[in-house]
Amino acid sequence: ALLQPFRFFSVGGREIQHDDIDPSVPGARLDGFVRQPRTILRVTGRRQPAWIDSALLGQEAHHAGRSRRRVLPPPGRPSADAPLTLLHEQGLGDELFFLRFARRLEGIGTRPRYASSAKLRALLRHAEPVAEFIDERDIAPGTPVMPIGDLPHGLRRFLSEFPSRSVPDADADYPLPLRLHANAAAVETMQRRLQTFGPPPYIALTWTGGVPPGEQRYEWTLFKTIDPALLGHALGDLPGTLISVQRNPVADHVRSIEEAARRPMHDCSDLNDGLEDMLALLTVVDDYIGVSNTNMHIRAGANKTARVLIPAPAEWRWPGDGASTPWFPGFTCYRQALDGAWQAALQRLRADLMDVHAPK
Repeated sequence: ALLQPFRFFSVGGREIQHDDIDPSVPGARLDGFVRQPRTILRVTGRRQPAWIDSALLGQEAHHAGRSRRRVLPPPGRPSADAPLTLLHEQGLGDELFFLRFARRLEGIGTRPRYASSAKLRALLRHAEPVAEFIDERDIAPGTPVMPIGDLPHGLRRFLSEFPSRSVPDADADYPLPLRLHANAAAVETMQRRLQTFGPPPYIALTWTGGVPPGEQRYEWTLFKTIDPALLGHALGDLPGTLISVQRNPVADHVRSIEEAARRPMHDCSDLNDGLEDMLALLTVVDDYIGVSNTNMHIRAGANKTARVLIPAPAEWRWPGDGASTPWFPGFTCYRQALDGAWQAALQRLRADLMDVHAPK
């Protein structure tokens, strides 16, 4: 069950725009969490405010090579005696994003059980206790489970006051990112490591994220990238030290950034294999610039700000055309133009960085 961008959808083989949906028709409401093949949309009219609503249907799921288990909506209202069991799906960043919705179950006096992906398990030891974090092997056979990405829709059975619009809504109460608290010893270690690289401000960078196009199984874009040379040029003459937190960095990309920025970029890509240490690093760097990726979610969890480079078209977590998103308070968005140009966005990025970090 993977997310589809909110800009367009395929219904009955016909591509429709979000303004083709009539929200007054049952089954046609949209909220941004569309899944295939479970999505049921009835389309009538044009130029209507758009919502997206996935219809949860009983289905089989297979995880980590284990036996199949029914994936169902919760059979009844969750309670302390019958908590909801949630199961990981999608990417690490998506897991962190959707866990914010688990906090809303406190309103009905329960806390879910969550079986995360193995790589995220150590990091979740540092998370606020929105769920009982368990190993998937501890789930008894036959236990009804819900994929974590279906939680926002599932909550609509129990809570009415949470946002689901695919466009910013100033009146909505958007759940804040899952809070992550770095280990103090790890923070000290990362501070010492940064000091060996050079002087502050320390600016972390990521220029590629998601699934490469050749590895995608679905129609929509899960891959985000920016030309490394363009990014490097925007960072030229900026005070401080550049830090790469790019997962599996390509040597040519690193070289392009360094040549365009006219300075070295120091490598911390190894921390992507140990997310507890990545949390510590992203807690202490002065700025973080990059496309949407797992580390953006970790930075948000550390209650820090970031500068997000958003390719066009933007996915639903970065809606609209403004400089902010309600899902990540304090983050600043720099958006690629619809014609593919980054010039205006990177000029604004450079101006903002100089305003904050240049000597006064």
